[in-house]
Amino acid sequence: MGMDALLCSMSPKRLAMIEEDPEVLTELIEARHEGEIPGLLDLGNTWHALDIMFGDGKDDVLSDALVARNGKKLKAEAAHGKARMIGASRVAEIAKALNALPESLVTDRYASLYGKTVHGGYGQEMIAPDDK
Repeated sequence: MGMDALLCSMSPKRLAMIEEDPEVLTELIEARHEGEIPGLLDLGNTWHALDIMFGDGKDDVLSDALVARNGKKLKAEAAHGKARMIGASRVAEIAKALNALPESLVTDRYASLYGKTVHGGYGQEMIAPDDK
């Protein structure tokens, strides 16, 4: 099983709860299967393919869009490391950068996944890098 990515908006109250009791993060992660959680986006294992198509961490702003590489590490920890938090001004930068991406990004860059180890195996069903 690969790593999943969850993006969740954090009110000061929700953030304080997670910082005070890191187990709240585990409860949040598990609750996503029981019903919709306002402000939570479950990317599953698609995050890795998207991250590669966004430039594989080379763009400082887009590298935060999916995995908050530059985010503040929280006390709460999940299976693959500490949760990270990015502030509102950084979220605004990310939103601007995402908005500037072409709508055809996935179509245009999907072939870049071919031959790479990608969580979920995305891009490996192609016969060749130029397969459409």
